[in-house]
Amino acid sequence: MHNYRRVTYEDRCQIYAFLQAGVPKSVIGQEIGFHRSTIYRDIARNKLPANGYEPPRATAQADKRFLRCRRRYRISGDLERRVKDALAKDWSPEQIAGRFKREGVATIGYQTVYRYVNRNGSLLGSKLRRWKMRGAGRLIQRRTRRNNTVGICKRPVAANNRERIGDWERDGMYGANRKQVLVCTDRKTRYTKLARIDKSTNQSIAKLTTHLLRATKRKVLTITNDNGPEFKWGPKLSAPVYFCTPLRPQERGTVENTIGLLRQYIKRTTKLDELKPGTLQQIEVKLNLRPRKCLDYRTPYEVFNRKTVALAMAI
Repeated sequence: MHNYRRVTYEDRCQIYAFLQAGVPKSVIGQEIGFHRSTIYRDIARNKLPANGYEPPRATAQADKRFLRCRRRYRISGDLERRVKDALAKDWSPEQIAGRFKREGVATIGYQTVYRYVNRNGSLLGSKLRRWKMRGAGRLIQRRTRRNNTVGICKRPVAANNRERIGDWERDGMYGANRKQVLVCTDRKTRYTKLARIDKSTNQSIAKLTTHLLRATKRKVLTITNDNGPEFKWGPKLSAPVYFCTPLRPQERGTVENTIGLLRQYIKRTTKLDELKPGTLQQIEVKLNLRPRKCLDYRTPYEVFNRKTVALAMAI
């Protein structure tokens, strides 16, 4: 069984030479590895009335027919520009497809966006958070002995079910030299607040948390965090604080997912002391204006503030 292959320019040059020598078409097919019907068909479809069969013109005509019978790329023109702008804002293909459909810009699948990125991988692949990356392992959380703390099992049902705004999760994200960024994320809306931890004292983290959440101008109902030593003074906050079970990161999955998104901007090797002023705030705005599938492709900002922003239309 022969493998299928198309007639190339080099094949047509051989066909032309055999024709000039008066070789029968059936013999030409045997010599260059094609069935005789392929030779007859290629000559009949690509010869010109005046000049007959010429390899350059025959190849050009065959290429035109090949392109006409193929589906055109879905992402082109103005839609291509919008997709590029969305990728520049660090949206994922799924977020692009979902938000564009929500605002009536275009109806495309996220697989279409992925294929578009793959066609332009060297230019656009770096815009994706996990372009050609594998998952990283998790460091084992240190056990910390605690006294007078409230476990997550006592957290209100409304907070567990994400029924209201004001139930927060917080965690510290490490950069280089064991420096940390304080990450606070609302469970219902995924609205995120960031700040660099300048001091290692526990009391400063409690004050920093209060300052961050007070800036949202919404009542803080609960705070959930892990068993890290930086949070051992959690009960001193005005809102009730609940501690997860040791070595159970899935109990604070919202903030863990947010940290995963932050790794697109802040790596383990990033020196937080060298970040320019306002960099964390710019990252915070990007995250809060990024459409989320779990929010029906609304943004955390829109859900948290009950507003609508025409993001896709403005691109």
